[in-house]
Formats: sequence, C-alpha cells, structure tokens
Amino acid sequence: KPAVSFAVAGLSCILYAFLFLKTGSVKDLLLPSILIRFPLFWVTAFFSSVLVDDLEEEKKKLAGEMEQQWARSERMAALGQLAKSVAQELNNPLTSIIGMSQMLISRGGEFEEESRVIERNAQRCRVIAADLEHFASGETLDLEPLDSRKVLEEAADLLKDKLSRKSVNVRFGIDPDPADRWILGSAPHLRQAVYNLILNALQAMPRGGTLTLGIHKKSSLNERNILKDFVEIAIEDTGCGISKEVLERFTGPQTARWTAGASGFGLAVAKNLVEKHNGRIGMENRGSGRGVRVWIQLPSAAVLDEGVRHEPRELAVA
Repeated sequence: KPAVSFAVAGLSCILYAFLFLKTGSVKDLLLPSILIRFPLFWVTAFFSSVLVDDLEEEKKKLAGEMEQQWARSERMAALGQLAKSVAQELNNPLTSIIGMSQMLISRGGEFEEESRVIERNAQRCRVIAADLEHFASGETLDLEPLDSRKVLEEAADLLKDKLSRKSVNVRFGIDPDPADRWILGSAPHLRQAVYNLILNALQAMPRGGTLTLGIHKKSSLNERNILKDFVEIAIEDTGCGISKEVLERFTGPQTARWTAGASGFGLAVAKNLVEKHNGRIGMENRGSGRGVRVWIQLPSAAVLDEGVRHEPRELAVA
C-alpha cells in the first residue's frame, strides 16, 4: 500500500544517511551526487505502490472472473445432467410409441396414414432426445485412425431416403489419395456431427437442390508458426442461406439450426463433437439460392497400411 511503501522509503533514507555519516561528513552528504539518491527511494516507493495496486486490482478481477466461470460451469453441469436425464427418460415412451405405430402401419386399415404421422414425429422426437444427450455428455472420446470418406458416406447413407424424396442431387469432391483422408476420431460421434450438418443442409433445400460433400487435405501455420496438416470435410448446399443473427450465434452456446421445425441443437451438437476431436468448425453464408458452406477441420493422421484403407465408392442419390 502507498502508506507502507513511503514509510519504508523514509526509513531507508534515514538508514542510508546514518550509515553514510559513519564514514563521511555532513558536508559530503549534501553533495548533489549523494543527495540525488534520496529521491530515488521515494520514486521507487511510488512505483512499487502503483505496481502492487495494479496487481491487486488484476488479482481481484481474475478472482471475480474465476468465480463467475466456476458458477457458470456448475450451472452448465447441472443443466447437462438434467438434459441427459430428460433425454434418457424420453427414450422409453418413444420406443413404445414408435413400436406401436409401426405395428399399426403394418396392419394397414383406415388409420394407417395417421399412424405414419405418429411414427414420423416420434422418430423426430427421438432425434431431438439424442441431440440433447450428445450435447449434455461430458464424456471423453477414444480416438482411432479413420478414413474420413467412410464417415461421410455412412452419414449420407442414413439420410439417403430423405435426400431422394426431396430431389436433392449429391456430389462428391474428394481427394483421390486415401492417405490424405485419414484422421484421428471416434466413428459414431463424428458420424453424428456430419449427419447433423447434412440434415441442416437438407432442411435448407425444401424444393430440392444440390448437396456437395468434399474432403481435402490442407496445411496451415499454428500459433507457433509450425506447419500442420489437417483434413477438411465440407458440406455445401444450394438452399435459402442463413440469417446474420444465426451466423453470429454460431460461435456461442445458443447455436441453433436455421430452418423451421429443427430441434435447435444440430449445430451445437456438431460443434461440441468436433471440438472433442481437437478440431474446428465454421460456416460461410453465400446467400439465398447459393446456400451455405459448413466445414470441419480435423488433424490429419496418415496411415501407411494399405490393408485398412477404405476403397472409394459413389452414393447414388437422385
């Protein structure tokens, strides 16, 4: 504190003068070259007090931020547990509803169409529950070498019927060398992330369009100016685009799908899963009619064993 610093400076001046007079005279003490040393004690005391004061303020600010972050983490943990419990509890009645509706559909009759509506909406609720569970999960992933093309194709296969019904043309633009497509990842979790992004693109094209799925190996400098390789998975659509507000929210916790009728967790789940893979996710809005380009960047993991490589194939969707 300033009072303590200046008190120490005063005592230092007295002690210095006392020690000087033991070997010198008062006349020598009054020489400019000697007198100039006394103000240095006071200047040092002033800057010391200012420095300590700044450090104290910074310490208080940091402590406040840590308390807020801790409280926010506790709230998010509690919310995550609640969301996970709700999702798990919803799965049991949804399984019964889907099973009964499928049984009614198989029997036919006057309520077949209504049963199909029930089954379709129950399936949608199951997707929402799965999104909730993924979003709330704090589990760490076991990463292993994967061919990113296989993950992309499997995610697209899950939506093959919907793509066909909406007259969406699927195009692939993938690096030909299999070694350039390998990443470290968890296949089911990464497939879920890509599935959500493709579903977003599909919902943005209600009247059909073109869906382009690409995989390319790229390089960039990291924060230490070291050149690192990564694999980029890109999903491009020719839909309605997204609003500026949703694009701005994309980096925050309130990430939402941009089309009506979506669960609101698609992008958030994808973002969460990609970050667990030590990757990055981003999007580029190209406007109405030109659609959106969403990309996932994951660390490259070159695999030399030819026997485990995934052979290319085409996904036939009209």
